Amino acid sequence: MTVVGDRLWREMNGTPCISLELAPPDKQEICTSRAFGKMTSDFNEVKAAVVRDLSSSARKLRDQSSYARRIYVGIETNPFNEYQRQTYRGLQIEFPIPTDNTFEMIPYAMTLLKAIWPTYTPGERPFLFKRATVTLSDLIPAEAVQFNMFHQEPNIEQLRRLQAAVDEVNGPLNLDSRLVVLGAELTGQNNTRLRREMLSKCPTTKWSDRIDIAI
Repeated sequence: MTVVGDRLWREMNGTPCISLELAPPDKQEICTSRAFGKMTSDFNEVKAAVVRDLSSSARKLRDQSSYARRIYVGIETNPFNEYQRQTYRGLQIEFPIPTDNTFEMIPYAMTLLKAIWPTYTPGERPFLFKRATVTLSDLIPAEAVQFNMFHQEPNIEQLRRLQAAVDEVNGPLNLDSRLVVLGAELTGQNNTRLRREMLSKCPTTKWSDRIDIAI
C-alpha cells in the first residue's frame, strides 16, 4: 500500500498520521501552461497566449501576497504528432527587483519570447506550436521585498492602481472569461484559445445553463 496507503489506513482506524492544514501553504512557484485550441506558427497568436498565461500566473501571485524574482517562458510543438517538426524552447530571466505587477512583467516575457522564437531560412517549413508556458519562481512574501536603489520606476504607484482596477473589473473569473487582459493582441483567427465545444454546462453558476423542471 506504500507509506501513503499505510497512513491512510491508520487514519481511517483512528490513529492520526496526517497533520491538519487549515490553510494551504504558499506556492514556491506559479506556472500556467495551456494547450492551444489549434496549432499555430503565428508569432502574434503565441504572444497573446503568453500574455494570457502571464496574466493568470500574476493574478495567482497577487492572491497569495507574494512577489516573483524570476520569470520563465517556454513554447513547444505537439510531441504526439509524428508528422510535424518538433521543438521545445524556453528561457528565464531575473527581474531587477521582485514584482507582482503584470504591467512590469510583460516586457520581460516578450523579451524571452522573441529570444526563443525560431528563425527560418527561405523555404523552410515553420514549426507549429501547441503550448505556451509561463512560470513565476523564486517567490518571496510581499513584506520581504527589498528595492534596488539604482532601479528607477517613477510610475510604480500608477501601475499598481491600474493593476488593482483591472483585477476589480475582471473579478473572480477564470482565464477564458477575463474582461481585460493586459497586452494581449487578438488576432483574426485566435487559434490559441481553448476549444470549448464539449464544455460541460454550469447549471449552478450560469443562469443560461439552468435546469428547468416541469411540474
